[in-house]
Amino acid sequence: MSDLIELKKYHYANKELAVSKIQRREIAFAYQGDEGIKGRAKYFETIEELSKHLQSKPTIEAVYASTAYYLDPQMYSPGKRGHLGYDLVFDIDLDPSTFNNRIDWMYEVCYTTSMLVDVLVNELDFKRETMSLDFSGGKGFHITIEDESLRDLTKEQRADLVDYIIGTKVVRSQLAKGKGGWNKKYTQYVKDITSLVALTGEPMGLPKATAKKISDLMKSAANRNTVSQGHFGLFDEKVTKSLQSAFYNSEIKKFSAIDKPVTTDKHRILRVPGSIHAKTGLVSTRLKVSTIDEPESIFEQIKLAAGADEVEITLEKDTLEDFTEKKWWLAGTHKVPRWLALHLLHQ
Repeated sequence: MSDLIELKKYHYANKELAVSKIQRREIAFAYQGDEGIKGRAKYFETIEELSKHLQSKPTIEAVYASTAYYLDPQMYSPGKRGHLGYDLVFDIDLDPSTFNNRIDWMYEVCYTTSMLVDVLVNELDFKRETMSLDFSGGKGFHITIEDESLRDLTKEQRADLVDYIIGTKVVRSQLAKGKGGWNKKYTQYVKDITSLVALTGEPMGLPKATAKKISDLMKSAANRNTVSQGHFGLFDEKVTKSLQSAFYNSEIKKFSAIDKPVTTDKHRILRVPGSIHAKTGLVSTRLKVSTIDEPESIFEQIKLAAGADEVEITLEKDTLEDFTEKKWWLAGTHKVPRWLALHLLHQ
């Protein structure tokens, strides 16, 4: 335990925490031995004050900041703090334990995040330059849009945004009967999938009978031209329903990792970038949004966020390293990179 205490003190003395407008944020802590988050409604004037507090309190296991801005963050009752609006946040949450390894997981969570950014920018007209991307230290990423003009969006408006993204209120039978949004995406899907079915002869995720009908229809140059122009009247009801279902199911699967309550909750707290995750020992890391196009580079940034210099630690039991590789470390004394020391001592 002494090794871990010293590592944590060093980390918070030397690594930067990312909390904008900290004077208006609720800061919260999870403490060693406690279930859940017990230290709520904490206030700090500066990042430096927070860092010094973390150095002096080694029993703090995790650090959080509110997405909301408050007139008085120290009031324990959220309703008495004077709510001044809150950031627009999207949480992408995928459990790494359901993947063979963290590399496969990273590619999948980056893909989902990339799809979300595309929707936010190209369909909802948000600006990339207003977005912050944070690795949580555990299961995924947070995208925060710190735009003052969005702070007063209501819970209902935020819910509508998420519902649009994940397709909660999409009526499948109405797809391609309007312009823009999901209708536009469906139109492009049909153009692409019919071309692929005709080209490869493969079902491409469609029922075989549906794929056969499409393939037969696409043998006609006139039919191919009609479909390429976005006119799908040549497909019968069964083919149309199959296309609508296949498209809808593939789309909602893409965004099933988005945690809607994180976006709508006006009093939500999120892990502070730069802080250490209590279960993984990995550091929550602020990244450029463009980094999601280079998943493997993210591992290096996470390591650098904790430190790559070698330190000596003593493991009291055999311990599993579970990051870019899985490896058992025997009980005893080892020299390892600082990031790995934090990871191992938290297992």
